[in-house]
Order: sequence, then C-alpha cells, then structure tokens
Amino acid sequence: MSPLLCRTILVDHASRRPLWDAQAAAAPHQILTPLDARPFAPWDVSALAAVYQIGARPRRLIEVLPALAGLRHGKARLCFSRDQDHVLVIIEKRERTPADVAAMCREFEPLATLDDGSDAETPWQVPLVNGSMMTAAPRPHSSQDLPPGLRTLVLVEDDPMVRSVCQRILQSRFLVFEVGGSLDALALAERIAFPIHVLVSDISLPRMDGVTLAHRWLERRREARVLLLSGNPFAAPPSPNIAFLPKPFLADELVKAVTHLLEPAVAAVSR
Repeated sequence: MSPLLCRTILVDHASRRPLWDAQAAAAPHQILTPLDARPFAPWDVSALAAVYQIGARPRRLIEVLPALAGLRHGKARLCFSRDQDHVLVIIEKRERTPADVAAMCREFEPLATLDDGSDAETPWQVPLVNGSMMTAAPRPHSSQDLPPGLRTLVLVEDDPMVRSVCQRILQSRFLVFEVGGSLDALALAERIAFPIHVLVSDISLPRMDGVTLAHRWLERRREARVLLLSGNPFAAPPSPNIAFLPKPFLADELVKAVTHLLEPAVAAVSR
C-alpha cells in the first residue's frame, strides 16, 4: 500500500484575511493559496473563515509529523474519513497566543517546501477511495518511527461539537487524529504504519458501537490502549486494555484518564 498522504490547510479568523493575503503575495509561489471554506464544514470550519492551501503537492504524513509537533504559534488538527484517501491537516492559531501571522507563516513554511521525493498528484485530485475497499485493505507491513516523545491518539466521536471539545482538551498533550465513526477509525488503523498509542471513543456510535470497535481495534493494534466514553452507565471495562470514563467529565479528568492508559502503551511499543 502506498504511504498515507496529507493535505495541509490554514484556517484563521476572517478578520485576519488581509494579513494572510499579504503573506501569500510575498511568499514563494503556491505556499499559500486561498480556498473556499465551505467544503471543510464537516470538520467544524466556519464558512466565513480565512482558509488557505499550504503548498501545492501532497506530503507523506510521517514526514510532516516533526514539523507539526514543533508548532508553537499554531496548532494542528488531523482529520480523517474513509471516503477520502488522505489525512486533512488543519493549522489554526494556538489559543492564548498573540495573533502573529508572520510567525505562523514561518512555522508552517517547511510544510509547503518539504521535498518528499514523490511525483504524486495532489490528494484533492486523486479519486476518492471506496470505503469498503479501504477497510478491507491489508495493513502496511513496514513500520515507521515517530519523532521521539510524540504520543498519538485517535478520537472517535460522531457529534462534531463533542469531538471538537475533546480534541481541544487533548491536543496540548497528544497528536490527535479525529474521526467521525467506527468504520473511519478502522480504515485509519489500516492505513497508518506507525504506532497509535490510545484510542478514545464514544460508546454510542452509528453502525458499530464503541465496544465492538475497541475489540476490533485491539485485534489490529495489539500495542494500543482504549478509553471508552459514555453518558450511560457501563458496568465494567470489557478487558484490561480498555478503560471507561463516564460523561460528563472535566477536562483534567479526560487528560488523566488518557495519560494513565498511555504510559504502559508507550512502554510496550518502545521495547
């Protein structure tokens, strides 16, 4: 299977559009290209937002992770659905950080100029992959190394508002992949060759519930740990690798629950 590619976009408040337009005009060709915000609405992008394509070519996901982990003025969201054949990386301004457009541009410029040595088409021109075929595809045989200290997490929640809140809580500690359902999560598990340390999933999901997802995830990712979330009573975790956190919860409670699971997972994959 070919390496998983990513498309990177910048999303910022509409009031800063003139500043970004000036950066786009001054930057080398195709580092920043204005886009229509509406196609990105499923990923909680406002139709009024200033949206720009970063770079003109696809990048291998594994090769951009160090740059994403090093962002200080910006932050990265990683969004995946099984009806797209790439991960959508959304760069936004980091909360409680002054809006410094020039500094953000310097940070993500390597993402646009990174040479991955491929001649592949841009991911938004590649035909969409059939979801059932992707789920059935074999997992890549070659493993890939993550940057040292980088901890990965897949967040599964079909409610966009709840998913957005959980993502914002977890992103300060972990590299979070967002998906909207169980089948999307399993499709992502088949495409990624590097370790995924923790799966965080709601239990009440369409088509496949979170408990079933947890077991199927662990069949594919034996090194992982799973945290299930639900507003309904849940008798007990169905296995030692699966924990449960009842809703509602505080932000610190979610972070502590994931961290408690994550440390053994990190130790396991590093051996």
